[in-house]
Amino acid sequence: MNYTIVKPTTAPPRARYYNNMPSIKTLDEYQQRAVGLRRNDTTEGWEQLNELIIGDEGTEVFTQHGDSFALLAPKGLWKPYQILIARPATRFGMAEEVGDVLWVAADSLARKETTLSSAVRTAMEKHSLDPTECETMEQLGAVALAGADRISVPTKDALTDSKFRGPKEISLADNPFSVYLRTVLRVMKSLNPDNVSEGQPTAIDFEAAQPLALSVGELVLATAYIFEARLKNTNCTGSRF
Repeated sequence: MNYTIVKPTTAPPRARYYNNMPSIKTLDEYQQRAVGLRRNDTTEGWEQLNELIIGDEGTEVFTQHGDSFALLAPKGLWKPYQILIARPATRFGMAEEVGDVLWVAADSLARKETTLSSAVRTAMEKHSLDPTECETMEQLGAVALAGADRISVPTKDALTDSKFRGPKEISLADNPFSVYLRTVLRVMKSLNPDNVSEGQPTAIDFEAAQPLALSVGELVLATAYIFEARLKNTNCTGSRF
């Protein structure tokens, strides 16, 4: 597959820039590729810059492709939406946007001298998954798919002790849209804890900033599930991510 997509100069180079990118088998190989393509002019203030880029790319995940919500629809809506998203271009475009987010997150971890695989193990332990089964991306995809019911985030009602009797947690299996969005916001908050969002507070505003490794590890799990459950056989440039 040969093509080039030009991104704004503020963004670091990512996998999509490379033609015929060799197959990447492990998380740490993926991270090493991100480091190898790092721009040299993003040393100072990289936390704020990467936060902005992840926010921008995360927005593209949900808005740039018209059927993006359909691809991440809650479990109860997934089968009806499958009829609407059979177009390969939609899945391919979503795969690239999700991959862009993960690419910058992997670079951010490297700047903290933390490996992507260790971050994923931390997240797996938090969600009671077997951390020994994440050596390869293929293994990780299977684990995320099997453990999606246990990968969850608290709702705003749970975080604020609301008397509303709605659900207190949302699982990745039930609503990948909400869980993926929260993992993206958690990475952004870990990079820049002092950044205060404007407007009506959402669930992320009531959560304390997590260590970056845990936030990125959860992002990887959510990404792996989305690819296995919703985007498989997309043939995204570079790797399954």
